[in-house]
Amino acid sequence: MRPILVDRARARATNTRGGGGPHGTLKEDAIAADDQPAALPEIDEALNRLSAFAPRLGQLVVLRFFGGLTDAEIGDALDVTPRTGQRNWIKPHMLLQRELAL
Repeated sequence: MRPILVDRARARATNTRGGGGPHGTLKEDAIAADDQPAALPEIDEALNRLSAFAPRLGQLVVLRFFGGLTDAEIGDALDVTPRTGQRNWIKPHMLLQRELAL
């Protein structure tokens, strides 16, 4: 699903389609593929850098941000407790926010 959303966002953000939208944000409830098409490719690039640095943190972001999983579902998918999933969310969230603020 992530590649489909990113490709669609890239296509919608081209200059021939009125691109040049706002920079990305990692607020889960603040982004939609149709609302901010330029944000998804920027988030995808930052997520790729995070995944290269820490693959498990990248997987957690994909499950939460693109998959829409709850803390309990993420815990089941990663074989950790929901509370560990919540604690593990803090680091990639902070890293990606910093990356997207540049």
